[in-house]
Amino acid sequence: MRATVWALAFSLSGCLYGGVCDEYPNLCANETGGSGAGGTAGAGAQGGDGGIGGNAGGGGIGGDGGQGGGPNPICTPTEGEPIGPDCGVFVDPDAAGDGSQAMPYSSITEAVAALGSATHIYVCGGDSFSGSISLPAGVSLSGGLACSDWTFAAANPLPELQGTADQPALTLIGNKDRDVEFFQIVAANAVTAGGSSITILADGATATLRGLTINAGTGSTGAAGTPQGVPQTPVSANGGNGGNGCLGLVGVLGGGGGQNTCQATNVGGGIGGSGTNGATGGPGADGQPLSSTGEGGVGEAELGIGQACALGEVGSIGLAGLPGTGALSTDLGTLSSTGFLNAPGLPGQSAGSPGQGGGGGGGANLCTTGMLGAGPSGGGGGAGGCGGNVGEPGQGGGGSFGIVSINATLTLDTVTITTSSGGAGGAGDAGQPGMAGGAEGSQGMGSGACPGGPGGAGGRGGAGGGGRGGPSVGIAYVGTAPTEEGSIEITLGAAGSGGLGGDGGPGNQATAGAVGLSVERQDW
Repeated sequence: MRATVWALAFSLSGCLYGGVCDEYPNLCANETGGSGAGGTAGAGAQGGDGGIGGNAGGGGIGGDGGQGGGPNPICTPTEGEPIGPDCGVFVDPDAAGDGSQAMPYSSITEAVAALGSATHIYVCGGDSFSGSISLPAGVSLSGGLACSDWTFAAANPLPELQGTADQPALTLIGNKDRDVEFFQIVAANAVTAGGSSITILADGATATLRGLTINAGTGSTGAAGTPQGVPQTPVSANGGNGGNGCLGLVGVLGGGGGQNTCQATNVGGGIGGSGTNGATGGPGADGQPLSSTGEGGVGEAELGIGQACALGEVGSIGLAGLPGTGALSTDLGTLSSTGFLNAPGLPGQSAGSPGQGGGGGGGANLCTTGMLGAGPSGGGGGAGGCGGNVGEPGQGGGGSFGIVSINATLTLDTVTITTSSGGAGGAGDAGQPGMAGGAEGSQGMGSGACPGGPGGAGGRGGAGGGGRGGPSVGIAYVGTAPTEEGSIEITLGAAGSGGLGGDGGPGNQATAGAVGLSVERQDW
């Protein structure tokens, strides 16, 4: 409550209480009193005086004038005047009754649930009430009343409504006039990832918000992109072992290459070189796709030349995908009757490319150990691993909002708004790691043959971008901006920082999300 505003209420000049009538005309607008009754016939006489707020009685033709009529009940909070007992439903935190002025309800939520035909809720004292409420169309809510006699005074303490986490503290629905006045309304800090703290949400409502102190809590950090596990390498991607030699056989087939297909691309390993009974063992085949890497090893040559077999080459590693970008400063997110959904980053642009299959190992030539037949064959190369999927983006941070107006008609009259900080944007994921390549096959038993090469691992998927930081906004609206009267004071919290982009290694680093807004008023 702002003492500098309310101090005017104690100046007695003009209207009822001087200058406060200019700032709050309703405080001086008593209900019209009844008219005085005329006098009886006879000599003309002075008419009776009207009651407080009433009209004077008419003079009679003769006899004494009639007594003036009494006042109608005062249902609008008016400085120094009590609220009439038939004006609505009453709330006193120290009571536990039926909602009448004599036996008030003990909570606002109880009063809202049991309104019946009443269209006004009056709350006395300066206590706090927990729990968000939704105020139906045409139902007003007033505080600033003394519990002893239900008299309104600008100097009275204001009751406080404390909202539930992840819900607006006060929601106004329905297009009927209503007043919400002389209250403190506090929104709880958001709890769920990317959740917002909204103090008042007006959804298509018509209302005057008067003499309110509005405090919004902090928005929460946006959810980070979910990491993805390393994909499992199929057993079929492993290269086969070479055949044993020196067993009197003519020609020993090499181990089979591992088999794998990624995104319609064959990344199989090369077949191992055959064991022969000739001068040179068979060469291993190249891994797929063909390139200057992943080549098969040469076979063993006769001893006079002195060429040993060669191992199959390791398949080349796949390339990382292209990273995504963070949420941009031009993207405000979505503000609606269900709340606020901030802008996420963008996922990685492409998956990682697959690794290359390894080459087959060279085979051995004829046995020279006194045993008969061909030498052992080489092991097959392992297949390449598939590339990882793109990284998921970080989600936007939640906001801190004083008033959110969704196609509503609002009038703000002497309102103080304080917001807290917006939530940080969520970090993007680094991208799914690529699949490991298949294992190489070993050479067959006997001397002179070589194992194959392992398949190359797939590249990591493109990293995801960071989400945008959450906003801190005093008055946010879709449609028409609220009308502002009297003193409107807004104190802002900090904007939420943008979420970090995923870091998938050199060449695969996504950008961070933009910092959120910190503005007094924003049109969505």
